Amino acid sequence: MRALAALTLMLAVAGFAKQPPPDSSAPVESVGPDEPIVGAPREEPPPPPPSPVVEARPPSAGRPPTSARPPAAARPPAVRPMAIATRIFLAGNEPIPGQFGAIAVVIFPNGSDPARLQQVCRAFVAVLDDSGEVSERLPDAAQMVTIWPVKSGSAVPRSGVVSSAAEADRMCTAAAANYDYLRAQQAMAGLPSAERLAPATRGPLLAAWAPGADFGRQHVSILRYDLSGIAGQQRLIGAMQIWKDKIERQPELWQSGWNTTKVRLWLSTQVDELGAQIGAAIKLVNDSF
Repeated sequence: MRALAALTLMLAVAGFAKQPPPDSSAPVESVGPDEPIVGAPREEPPPPPPSPVVEARPPSAGRPPTSARPPAAARPPAVRPMAIATRIFLAGNEPIPGQFGAIAVVIFPNGSDPARLQQVCRAFVAVLDDSGEVSERLPDAAQMVTIWPVKSGSAVPRSGVVSSAAEADRMCTAAAANYDYLRAQQAMAGLPSAERLAPATRGPLLAAWAPGADFGRQHVSILRYDLSGIAGQQRLIGAMQIWKDKIERQPELWQSGWNTTKVRLWLSTQVDELGAQIGAAIKLVNDSF
């Protein structure tokens, strides 16, 4: 038994001695600090952050989306300066207050019927804006003011907003009783002789000078609007409304003085637009025409 054990030990030592030594020239793999260790669990990269959510908002009120804005050529034109037809009661030789783009006068012939004056006055007050009130509210607005002349010392207020029919009746009763025929005749003297009211005509005639600095002058262009053929309160109001509308809607005709070419072109359309009676009642006159 001892001999067998010794033999076995000798064979084991001889087999170990026959194994080749390790190859020192073979590269030795090393694990870098950033390389994963073989067999270790792999770490997954973190997911990318979610994209920001853009909430669709409706366009702000009054502001169209950018894509809906019209090109520059399609935008509406600039708003032209405001022009307003106004009225004033002016006493005696009282100077005309303020600077006006144009000035007109309501002219009656001497001895006119007081009832006719009252009817026209009610249309005058009902349709035209009060000049003083407009000057305070819209100081930059161009005005064509129409004067109703009254005698010096009368109780008729120069200006004031009329808030009721009863107030208009009281004002117009006083304005008719105190109508200043002398000042009216002085204004009518600026018209060519053939364009003045005949004594038997009931009137009134509205005569307008533009610019306002030409008021009362002769041999200048004057717009003449004869209401002698208009009868009845409602028709007078309608005729006064036409005066107001034409002044306010076409200030380019008068703001820099009467543009005779444009006025004549405009007048050529009035018979068809307003009817023969009203259309023929409006004309631009001058001694040189």
